Amino acid sequence: MTSERPLLTTTPGASTPDDVPSPRPPAASQLPPAQPEPPLRAERLAFSVEVPDPFRPSRRGDGPDPSASSQREREDDGDGGESRAVTIGDPSTSEVFPGNAIRTAKYSVLTFLPRNLFEQFRRLSYIYFLVITVLNQLPQVAVFGRGASVLPLAFVLFVTAVKDAYEDLRRHRSDRQENNRLASVLVPGTDGEFQPKKWRKIRVGDVVRVASSETLPA
Repeated sequence: MTSERPLLTTTPGASTPDDVPSPRPPAASQLPPAQPEPPLRAERLAFSVEVPDPFRPSRRGDGPDPSASSQREREDDGDGGESRAVTIGDPSTSEVFPGNAIRTAKYSVLTFLPRNLFEQFRRLSYIYFLVITVLNQLPQVAVFGRGASVLPLAFVLFVTAVKDAYEDLRRHRSDRQENNRLASVLVPGTDGEFQPKKWRKIRVGDVVRVASSETLPA
């Protein structure tokens, strides 16, 4: 027994859904030209600082003339406006200039007591207590014993004086250490020979050799 099935035949030239051609990619010549990517630019912040020339004569509106101010400073120093000459390596010509020693201490052994009392009584509260102490020594206006009015003021003055003396003693030690530091100084009259010299003995005109990371002895 045979069953008759309809036979599916395709006609030549007919296309099926599976035979639908896919769209062709466009040719390279038909593509639009690719836009080049903009190059990366490193933006830098630039600024300029205008430094005035100290040797240029000032114009109107530029401010005071530096040379004029220097001239006035020289006249105030009492040298008649003349420039000062410094001779390198000649110690005899440097005696007119100040030394290189520093002093940050406020008192000495002789000036400590009067100067310290003067500075303490510049405060208004100290003067007030001093007046009360003096008035209490008079029998007519005395409220309590004479010693009782003197002790508080004397105690405050003594404690303040001890504190100031301790602080000034530390300043003396610091000055001594700084002045006694050594620097390499050129020996005059030699062929480039340097020798150690204390900072307080360095004079104007000495040639000092300073190495890297060293402190300038001036």
